[in-house]
Amino acid sequence: KERAYDVALGAAHLADRPIDNRTSLVGRVLQTGRPHHLANLARAFFPAERALPNGEKLGALALPVRGRGRNVGVLFVCGPRDLLGEGELKLTQGLADALGALIERTRQDAAFTAERLALKTLMDHLPDAVLEQESDGRISAGGGLVEGILGRPLGDLLGLRLAEVLVAADRPRFEWHCAGV
Repeated sequence: KERAYDVALGAAHLADRPIDNRTSLVGRVLQTGRPHHLANLARAFFPAERALPNGEKLGALALPVRGRGRNVGVLFVCGPRDLLGEGELKLTQGLADALGALIERTRQDAAFTAERLALKTLMDHLPDAVLEQESDGRISAGGGLVEGILGRPLGDLLGLRLAEVLVAADRPRFEWHCAGV
């Protein structure tokens, strides 16, 4: 009989539904968000998954991979029956949780990169010169007609303070305006 293993509670209990071709072990974990441990795959849907060539029975573990409190996938481990004890189950769940956090971080990084690309595209097509500065006042990015208006390529301006880009006569007024902000 299938055993569902709840790593959070650290207790094994019997599941009331057998695995069938409508609800796979992985599908059940995605639906319930709970880990499942099947000690014996003798009833597996695919005959090749029921035992090793030497006749040794296989077991399986399916763990939810969570990111930001939601299921983003399933980590499926299959091996000789009784391969995974309680300690290994907890360790594997930790691995699944770390994998979920990594997947979510990758998604966030991709979204951030897409936003930065959209902003750069917008800035590059502006009819003005636009400079972005860091909190220390150094220019970190720019776009639009920087070279046409300021007479210098953007690459030459990166890392400079904005006041250094202005002509000497405009610097005191600029610094006065910045001090009042």
